[in-house]
Amino acid sequence: MAGAQLDRSEYGEAGAFRKDPSQIVRLHDCPVNRWPTIDSSLRNFPRAAFDYLWMVNPPAYDRALVRGMVPVWTNGRSVLLRIVDRTQPVSRSTDTLPVAEP
Repeated sequence: MAGAQLDRSEYGEAGAFRKDPSQIVRLHDCPVNRWPTIDSSLRNFPRAAFDYLWMVNPPAYDRALVRGMVPVWTNGRSVLLRIVDRTQPVSRSTDTLPVAEP
């Protein structure tokens, strides 16, 4: 919608995660819907660019992908994680689709 977004992000270190809809993920590979899976997003999330990661009601994901992050808050389903280790994770996920660039 023209004129609806009056601000913009200039934080280049965030890569594809600097703007909407980087928060949209899917559960499994789907050739029709090109949104990344949560595992793909967690694997590609640039840890060095952020201090925290907030996951709101996430689907099931590979817990190895959040190693090096410490829970700060949770309500049992959503969680706010502080990024302690900025090393990108290694995963054995079979997810092959790339992160969508809107």
